Amino acid sequence: MKTLGNVARVGFVLFIFGIVVFAFIITRFDTPTQPQRTLLPTYTPVGAQPAPLPTVTPIPTATPAKPVKITGVETRIIEQNDTWWKHSWKVTIRNDGDLDGEVSFTLNFFDAEGFLLDDDGDTGLLVPAHSEQSFSNLALIDTEFAPKVAAIKAEINYVVVPGTLDVIQRGD
Repeated sequence: MKTLGNVARVGFVLFIFGIVVFAFIITRFDTPTQPQRTLLPTYTPVGAQPAPLPTVTPIPTATPAKPVKITGVETRIIEQNDTWWKHSWKVTIRNDGDLDGEVSFTLNFFDAEGFLLDDDGDTGLLVPAHSEQSFSNLALIDTEFAPKVAAIKAEINYVVVPGTLDVIQRGD
């Protein structure tokens, strides 16, 4: 039993030694490479020009609360068969903001009572700042639901700054 106690003590010492070494390594990587700034005030001698303040470039922001809007939706049935009806759609999107936007939207197909029958949409559509773009594609609607389509509505899901995950708008 005496050797088990010695083994436990040696293990504990090695454990503590490992923690100390780990803390030393972490603090070596955490030290700044630039000199530390002091919080002491700096004084400019009388008659000398003070150092210029750094300039800050403002980041452009989208001016309107919801800068990206869907301004038009057009659809047309271009083919029918026993399985599906092929709808051709064209959606026009306007960006009144100061930033380019990558848009994701959904096109919803409703029946006469307002129940959702099917949907389609697209993502990653670039709409430059202060411009309007039209996008088109095809949607296949199951034959069981296609004759019941009474209304089609497009809505924006989100808008991001291209090449980032910075969301500048959610929803319409």
